[in-house]
Amino acid sequence: MVFAPESEKLIEAMKEYQSIWESDGKRIVEAYERLSGLKFTDKTISVIVTEGVSQSGSGSMPMRLRAGFSADEKKPIGAKL
Repeated sequence: MVFAPESEKLIEAMKEYQSIWESDGKRIVEAYERLSGLKFTDKTISVIVTEGVSQSGSGSMPMRLRAGFSADEKKPIGAKL
């Protein structure tokens, strides 16, 4: 995952997402693959940390993750399993 803040004031929220991914990314991917029965083929996923609504992204559109979530809400299900 390659994270970028939508604005400079969201850098700390972006760093929080990066930290979650760095510590739990492998476990997150394994959980989603196990739950879905699918394999992740993309090696790089672009993510914009935004003040808006989270979106999964598709094709060339980056994923968007909401900056305002609490630290626990920022963790995907795979990090909680």
